[in-house]
Amino acid sequence: MGKDRVQRLIQVINKIPLFGSLGPSQVQAVLGACTPKRFEEGDVLCAAGTPGDELFILLTGQAGVYADDGTELADISPIATIGEMSIATRQMRTSTVRAKQVSNALQIKRVALDVALKNDAEAQAKILRNIVEILAKRMETDVGRRRKDMIEKLQSQEATAQALLRVDLALGLLARKSGIPLAEARRLLEAELRASDTDRRVLIVDDEDHVRKMLTKLLSNYDVVAVGSGAEAIEAVLESRPDLVITDIRMPDMDGFALLGKLREFHPDLPVLALSGIVNDEDIREYDFAGFLAKPMDMVQFKSVVASALAGAGTS
Repeated sequence: MGKDRVQRLIQVINKIPLFGSLGPSQVQAVLGACTPKRFEEGDVLCAAGTPGDELFILLTGQAGVYADDGTELADISPIATIGEMSIATRQMRTSTVRAKQVSNALQIKRVALDVALKNDAEAQAKILRNIVEILAKRMETDVGRRRKDMIEKLQSQEATAQALLRVDLALGLLARKSGIPLAEARRLLEAELRASDTDRRVLIVDDEDHVRKMLTKLLSNYDVVAVGSGAEAIEAVLESRPDLVITDIRMPDMDGFALLGKLREFHPDLPVLALSGIVNDEDIREYDFAGFLAKPMDMVQFKSVVASALAGAGTS
């Protein structure tokens, strides 16, 4: 291995939180425990339910984290670690990581790391301290997230209670003014609300089959049509205008930006939401999207953004 490559790899290892504060000779020992690995598209780096006895440092390429049902939970881009905490805590893997394209990584097995540092008590102590700090930060983040979720849940419950109270008051007023029995007025309102959802047509455009299936399931209360390319999307729109389009940005042949331009030729007012795990909100600001949804998406937020977009859209 060339000297320049060794220096680059040492710099990479220095940036990994698990090995933070290690000295030059200690980093060299860690590097000695590394094995280069090449993964083809679709190869599994680590599988859910298997022992966390190794970590990977992704140097080039792209990987994805997947749930048991095949849903993509997150993207992993270089330079990043995979299984960093599993190798330290000896926990079983909770998700599967697969290469999304040809990727190169460094593999560090726990046994090899233990052998490399077995006579270096200082390095072992530093790594143990790093583990404690990483876990403490994660606990702090989790507590903050749970607190935020609890506050939002309480606010949502309060808003729902207020909305239900207003509905009851409105129905009572309608019944008194029109002479319709209260039960009949409630039945008519519920029927109208059901129709307002199922009659709204949402077109999903994404080249990944598991994403289309997941979004179709999430939006099961709407009339959902899912296609895998921009060309299919244009064909679907010409056949029947949807109330909303949700399109991935990075797709082969025709990306989301090009699709938006084509759709504007036929339906200038059609709301289109951008969906991506690669670009961000700032990248689409110059385009006429009705909103942006990041992958992996928060399910509650996703449904809320879709409902808002449909609420602001005129029916065809």
